Amino acid sequence: MKNRQVVLFAVSSFTLILAALLRFQVYPDSALHPREPYPSTTHLAADRAVYFDWARLRLHTGEPVHRTVVLQAGSFEGDDETSVWTELATTSDRNGARIAYQERRVAFDRRTGLAKDCCEGYVGTRSDIRQNGLAFRWPVDARPVAYPFFDPVTLSDARMRYTGEETLRGLRVYRYEQDTPPVKIEDVADPLPGSLVGFPGRAVRVVKYAQSSRVYWVEPRSGLPVKVEEYARETLRTPDDQERLVTFEARLRTVDGDVAMLVDAAATFAARARMIETIIPAILAGLGLLSLIAVVLPGRRGRSTAAQDQQEVPGDDLPEAGEADHGARPARVVAGKRVDDLDV
Repeated sequence: MKNRQVVLFAVSSFTLILAALLRFQVYPDSALHPREPYPSTTHLAADRAVYFDWARLRLHTGEPVHRTVVLQAGSFEGDDETSVWTELATTSDRNGARIAYQERRVAFDRRTGLAKDCCEGYVGTRSDIRQNGLAFRWPVDARPVAYPFFDPVTLSDARMRYTGEETLRGLRVYRYEQDTPPVKIEDVADPLPGSLVGFPGRAVRVVKYAQSSRVYWVEPRSGLPVKVEEYARETLRTPDDQERLVTFEARLRTVDGDVAMLVDAAATFAARARMIETIIPAILAGLGLLSLIAVVLPGRRGRSTAAQDQQEVPGDDLPEAGEADHGARPARVVAGKRVDDLDV
């Protein structure tokens, strides 16, 4: 019995310690964004858009466009704390002809999702831009608060406001929104024909402005955006600071097939996190407590029985005076001795 109690106590100690390690050390150490992006490709689409064909100097209105966003990471880039991803975003018309292209490289913290000023980051042709705020992912275990979020178009980090909780394809998500005012992003190198901007008969220099508003639906446990809606508007202004021509305007949304893929990826991460942080530690803690109870209770029962024995009066089990031992023969005396004492 004593050996059994020793074994049960060892099992109890081991399972309780393992439960605490999983909850307070293993989960925090493993709750990180991946070094390599998954999913690596997503698509956004707009049914009706306005865009300017710079090669033919022609404006298109009411036509569909789509955007393909590819995330890449080199095999030897990043470490236990930092991921380094390159984003390639291509916007195309219905025939696949390129309307716009943007490329950037960002290093970010694998736990918080916040960009880091390192690892040869750049936006387009500029390597002097400091990309502050979130880049591709929200923090693991994101909270319902505002976060800084870097806008690669306006090159600013406007706040992503938390605006509510929703259910998307059965998954609980947080909704965040961001608005950026019109910002000058480029001096157009070549003058445009004045007829395009209200000055017929002469060439006019123009400046490009951009503004945007975004909505992100984020699964909080993984910090993974599962759906994006982005309204983008780019215009040309003349030297008098008057808006003269809309060169791009569209409301792009993540396509349904990619939303389903992203929801599955986020749900898988969240389920694994719950197993490591909550479910397995709870099971181990329960087993540890049961083992501990099994060690304690037999000892208490043994002590209770001994105490009862000590309270019993010695001799209580002997027959009372005058009671005959019905199982013994009557003693006979012969020549002064008991017959039982004689040698036969």
